Order: sequence, then C-alpha cells, then structure tokens
Amino acid sequence: MIDLIFDAETQLVSIDKSSFFTKVQTALAEGYFLRKRRRDIRRAKAGMSHLMKTEEDELEEAEIKEVQPAEVQTAPDEGEKEKHHQGGGLLAVLDDGIGYIARFFIMLRLPVVENRIVFSTFQNVYTCNCRYIAEEMRKRLEQEVAAKDAEAEKQKNEQALVEENEKVKRTIEEEPYQLIFIVNRAVYADKDKYDIPEDIWLVQRGSIASFIALGTAKYWVDNALNCIWKNIRKKKRQIYLNTWHGSLGIKRLNGDKHWVRLAKKSNRKISAFITNSTFEEEVFQDFAFWSRVPCLQFGHPRNDILLNEKYSIAMREKVYGYYRIPEHAKTVLYAPTFRDNKSDVSAIRIDCVRLKKAMEIKFGGEWTVMVRAHMHNRHNVALRQMFNAPGVIDASDYNDMQELLAVVDAGITDYSSWIFDFVLTGRPGFIYARDIDQYIHSRGFYYDLDKTPFSIASNDDELVANIAAFDETEYAKNVQAFLKEKGCYEQGNAAKQVADMICDGTFEQKRAEAAARLKAKRKKQKEERRQKRSR
Repeated sequence: MIDLIFDAETQLVSIDKSSFFTKVQTALAEGYFLRKRRRDIRRAKAGMSHLMKTEEDELEEAEIKEVQPAEVQTAPDEGEKEKHHQGGGLLAVLDDGIGYIARFFIMLRLPVVENRIVFSTFQNVYTCNCRYIAEEMRKRLEQEVAAKDAEAEKQKNEQALVEENEKVKRTIEEEPYQLIFIVNRAVYADKDKYDIPEDIWLVQRGSIASFIALGTAKYWVDNALNCIWKNIRKKKRQIYLNTWHGSLGIKRLNGDKHWVRLAKKSNRKISAFITNSTFEEEVFQDFAFWSRVPCLQFGHPRNDILLNEKYSIAMREKVYGYYRIPEHAKTVLYAPTFRDNKSDVSAIRIDCVRLKKAMEIKFGGEWTVMVRAHMHNRHNVALRQMFNAPGVIDASDYNDMQELLAVVDAGITDYSSWIFDFVLTGRPGFIYARDIDQYIHSRGFYYDLDKTPFSIASNDDELVANIAAFDETEYAKNVQAFLKEKGCYEQGNAAKQVADMICDGTFEQKRAEAAARLKAKRKKQKEERRQKRSR
C-alpha cells in the first residue's frame, strides 16, 4: 500500500518513489505509462540511453522551471484540459483507460482517514470558497493544537522529562486535521510566492499523491468538478462538498461532452452543495444536472469578507500595498469574462482613460482603474495594451479575486458572476457588454441582464453616461429588491458554519434537513404539474 509523505519543512505532500513497484504504479495511475515506454524505446534505438530520464526527473525539472506570476491562473478550463490531454493521440487515450483502471484498484483498499480534508479549485491555486473554508479550519486547528501543546507541556513539566521551554513536536498523524490543497506545478514548486499558510499542505494536481489524498480523505471540498475529473472513485464513507464558483450567476452552466458527462455522473457523487440563495438551489436542482443533490443554506464562504468591515480594512491595506496605490485614491475594477474565441478581445476592450475621468467627475477624488483579464485572455497582447495608460493597473496576477472585491470602490463587468458577489457590498456596479445578442445566442442567461440592479452599456459613450447618471439611493433600493427576489441568505458566517459542521460531525444531520426540503419541493412541483394538467 502506498502511503503519503508529509514534509514538515516544505509543507508538501508526495510519495516515496524509490521502489520499482511504486514507479510502475505511478506511471499507470498518472496516465503516461505507454507514452513513457515509447519515448524510452525511441531514445534507446537512437543510442541516447544516457539521456533517458524518469518521469519523476521530468516533473522535478518542470516544477523548478521559472513561471511568471500571471501564469498561476492561466490553466485551461476543465474541458480544454481534456482536449489538450487527448491531443497525444491513440496512446493518450489508451493511457487514460489504463490510468482509470489503475487508480480504481490502487485506491480500492485505501482506508479513509477521518481527519483528512482535501480542497480542490479549478483555478489550481489557493483561492475561492475552498480557501475560506480552509482558513476557518485553520483557526480550529490552531485552537486545538494550542490546547494540546499546553496540556502536553504541563505534563512534561510536571514529570520533568524535558526542558521547560522545549517545543512540543507532533507528527502529521497527531494533527487534529490534515488540510491538503491540490495545486498546479507552479504553486507546488514555490509555495512561498503565493501567500499560502504554513499549516496548509500542498499536493500537485495529477500526481499519484493527489489521487491517494482524494482516495483517503474524509472530506472533499471542491468548487467545480475537479475531484472527479480523473474518475476518482468516491467511497461511501467519504463526503463530497461542492461550493461551486458562482454566486447568483447569470450565465448558464454548460461545457463540452466530457464536462456534461461528468456533471451528470456527479449527481450521484456530490453529497451536498453549499449555496447562498434559493435561486442558486433552483439552478442546481432544476436547471442543471444535480436534481438529487441537497443544498446546505450556509451562504458562500468566499463572500464572508465582503460582509465584514474588519476584513475590508485589512484587505485594503494589503492590496493597496501590493500595487502601491496611493492611500487617498479610490479604485474601480474592470474584470470581464472570456469568449469562446479567446483570440478576439474586441468585445471586452474598454477605454480606461475615459473610465478614470468619468469616475473622478462623478464621485470626486483621484481614481485608479484596475483591470483583471480572465485567465484565458491574460497573455493576449491586444488586451494587455489597455494596461499601458496612466492610472491603470494590471490586476490579473492577483491570487484572490475576493480580496480585490473587498477593497474596490466600484466594479464593472460584462457577464462575469463576480459582480453578483460584489453586489453584496452595496457599492456601485455597472454592466459593460458590447456583444449581448451574440453572447445570449452562444451561452444563454438564466435571467435578463436588465433584471439586475446594474445599468447596461454597450459602448464607452453609454458607460460614461451611466456613470454620470448613477443614483446611489435608487441603486441601493434596486440591490435590496434583487437580493430579496433571488432569495439570498448570505449572513457573512458561511465558512464558520461549514467548519462547525465538519468539527461537530453534524453533516448527516444537516444533509438530512436539506434532503427533506428537497423532497418537499419535489412534492410541491409534482402537485403543481398535476393541477396544471387538470385545467
């Protein structure tokens, strides 16, 4: 049986690959066995046996390769990852099949570790709802560790077994909770760059160590379909919490064939969704693929910092210091979503100079424009030209979007769901959408844009006019009406509720309550359909 190795000095999780048997298992499970054999044979025939490297060697080289900060979040979405992987041809397809079988049998007999929690985000970094649940769990971990240390120190002092000031050491098995985050190679190779706390353990996505972590964790916490992307088998004793990554979002959920197949399959694997509104429950259970999954009405953990003033003050100091923004300046964030044709950015370009001037005329003071390109557009040269203007900052490389939202004084987007997190702050929000008709046709909305509290502009002139006409009182009234209509139940303590449930062992109780609500909802819908047919 393969065991995880927790390196206390680096906080990295790996396995021991010294044995031949383990190396074979790794090649099989990680899905490169046939391609590795073909490469080695080709090199041997060419008389280059001295150049033959193990996969472990190649991974190590890739991990220490210099990566620009903006690349941390430029990983392709789930569907594109699959297409890229399939690009290897027949051997890649065969390796996928072999990997699926190998992972199934390797993890079949692995025991579930009760205090192990694995977090995974589609961004492959320490962010989103998963981060804020982990942060709350860290507080519990620190409290329990401090209590145990104090008790152990007391006993040792009483028994005079150690010096009075000797530090109490613990192994990972003795920790109250093992908090493991699945990340990409860049973060795994240099965690110090990415503001990750010392008590968060990192494991590299796609590695056999990540599969074993998933196969043995009591809890999976996921903001997409990451935990099952490689067809990882979920055991009955394991709990799969899905937080998703939108909030009152307007865009319809969809993807390629592989994504849709996994989404449908996850209907039986996800234990519960963590939601923030009756609207979101309706999307998941009635319009998307998860008709059987109960929803825990906690709110979104990532939004807690938007509803607590003390966090906003701390984040303002952090973000302003990071970008060297003058303390007296105000900030407006422009962060559009991507288009299917990622090379064409004409629909998301904006006149930042006019925007800056419009904000200063309307709201007074000095303003800084922060532009955050979507991860699929961040290396587009034409788009990045927008950043080359006075008073404009490229905020694409900032690790956590929620910290930016907690700080900025106003927000502008097209169809990105972050604006529906930002609306909770009550600060001015605007829609700048130059291709509404095309986007509706290609993606579709759950409700019309004009049903939101935000004014809508399709060009720079209209945006400037909307900013000039902004009415704070009317906007506040529209925000409250919108949140009420969507049944939003955010209270600013979502992460605490999730952590309480995990620590108190009350998940089954909470799930049963949510399942009862879902059952009553289905009964009501059935009755409404019966009455409609009888008319």
